[in-house]
Amino acid sequence: MSFLIDEKVCAIIPFYNEYGEICSRVIKDDGENKLKISPIRLLEESCITYGSTFRGRIDAIKYLMGFKKRIPLTISCMKNIFAFPINSHLRKDEIWIFTNKVLKYREVKKSFTRITFRNLKEIDIEISFSSFDSQFNRSITCIYHLRQNLSVNIDE
Repeated sequence: MSFLIDEKVCAIIPFYNEYGEICSRVIKDDGENKLKISPIRLLEESCITYGSTFRGRIDAIKYLMGFKKRIPLTISCMKNIFAFPINSHLRKDEIWIFTNKVLKYREVKKSFTRITFRNLKEIDIEISFSSFDSQFNRSITCIYHLRQNLSVNIDE
């Protein structure tokens, strides 16, 4: 594995290289990395490293929360690494935002939202404010639900 998603990752943004291949721009607390691997592949490899498959993590949230699309992803509950897709968890060229790294967000123009991360880095993405707000809150709800389940299991 060339790169492991950790607690420093704020977002993964796809881009196409000169050969038309999907690659990843990884925004972190302390900078950026450009990787010759698609966002979905990067997420799959990191999920496996943390003990489950991407598909298994998605299926768990579907089962627990009843979501059918735009499923938030728990990469590592123990390390507090959670992300959500902007459009679809199935797209290979999807933008992924890491929930705990978001400081604030606001509409900058119709169908564009500016995200400010905790490191004060800002990005504008093509998504309406209401859609982003909905996705962000779905992810927060999943985190809360998983933490409640984890707490109950530890206490038993």
